Formats: sequence, C-alpha cells, structure tokens
Amino acid sequence: LDFEEERIFEMKTLLKRAQRVLEDHPLVFDLANDLGEKFRVKGRLDEAKEFYELSLAGKMKVFGAENTKTLDTLNNLGIVYKNQGNYEMSMQIYDQVLTVKEKTLGKTHPSTLDTMMNIAVAWKVGFKDYAKAEVMYRRALDGYEKSLGKKHVLTRRCARNTAILYGWTLKSREKTLALVKEYPILLQAGGGFSDQQMNVIRTLVQEQMLIEERRRLERLNLSDVGEEEEEDEEQQGQKRPKRPKGNLDKSAP
Repeated sequence: LDFEEERIFEMKTLLKRAQRVLEDHPLVFDLANDLGEKFRVKGRLDEAKEFYELSLAGKMKVFGAENTKTLDTLNNLGIVYKNQGNYEMSMQIYDQVLTVKEKTLGKTHPSTLDTMMNIAVAWKVGFKDYAKAEVMYRRALDGYEKSLGKKHVLTRRCARNTAILYGWTLKSREKTLALVKEYPILLQAGGGFSDQQMNVIRTLVQEQMLIEERRRLERLNLSDVGEEEEEDEEQQGQKRPKRPKGNLDKSAP
C-alpha cells in the first residue's frame, strides 16, 4: 500500500471506532466528509459518494440544512455527481446550495460565488447551454469584483474561465476583447491559460481591435466627406445671384 492508501485505511478504521463511541458527534461527520474528499481526489467516486452521504445525513441531523458545514458537504456531493456525468442531479444540488447561501451568507460572499461558478461549469460542460453559463459567470465575476477586487486570485480565476467561454468555446471577438479591456491581466504571463487557449484569445483580441480600428477610420472618412459636401453647398449658395426684391410688372413694355 502507498502512503495515501494507508492513510485512507487508518481513517476508515478511526471512523468505525468514532461511530461506536461518539455516535452523532460532529467529528464523526467531519471525518466522513474527509474520507469522501480522499476518494473523490483519487477518482473513486462511488466510495466518495458513500462517505459524503454519510456525512451529509449526520450534519443535517446535528446542524440543520442551512449550516455552512452541511452546505459544504452537500456541495461536495454535487461535485461527485458532476464528475460522474450526472449533471441533472448535480444542478439540483447546486441550485439548492446557492439558494441557501444567498439567503444566509449573501449574494457576494465568496462561498456563494464559488457555487455560482459550479453552476456555470455545469451549464457549459454538461448542458452546452452557453447563454446560461455566461449569465452565471458574469454574476460570479461581478460579485468577486465587488467583494474582493479585480486583483484577487478568485476574481482573476473567474475572469479567466469567462474568457475561455468567450474565446475558446464561443470564438466571440467582441466579448473576448471587451473582457480583456476590463481585465488586462488576462493577457499577462501566468494567466492560467493553456498555450492553445492563450493563442486563440490573443488572436481574437487582435482581430477585433483591427475591426474596430477599421470602423473608426470609416466613420472618420464619412464625417470628412459630409463636411466637404456641406462646404460645397455653402460655396454654391454664395455664388447664386440674388433675386431682385419686389414684384415684377409683367405687362410693362
């Protein structure tokens, strides 16, 4: 057995003892959650789900449905469903978690925004509904910026994921450039993009900048033409002979 497997074996043994001795003590449910985390990281999702559900049942009983400890484990269970490809169940859990977090923590709390990010990923990857994914990414990004500022690592992470949606997935020049103007740090080294993603995003930004510059020059040219036409009309008006005042007597010889 490697070190991690030995650690898991020890934790399972400790959990069985704790269940006998401590019964409904919070430490029992924390330990079950930690075991679920170990199995999730190793990709053993069925076992992760088993221990998350054990932890969740206990926390619901001891802390209630709106406690942050309960919500954390419920969110972890949603991640397991997502990793198993069950996006419908995952989305149900995320929606439940988000509703409670917005009520208890507020709409701009980092934990609330993390759940919004999870929902955005589910819409994007699981359901291919990019419009709804964009809405959630933008909500999360606005929240991170308000609560943590543009330079915070969580804000930058959300901006990066939004840029990947705009550039890599949607290939939208306009939206990618607009986001880069909001967050110039995205194009700096160490932004978290793969080389391919960065190349695509840089290309889209450059193309859109050229398009906007061409449009600007076209508007200037049209404006110049309009001014020249006005000047020509003024000059022609000045050359026209003035009409004599008064009425002419057409019967006069």
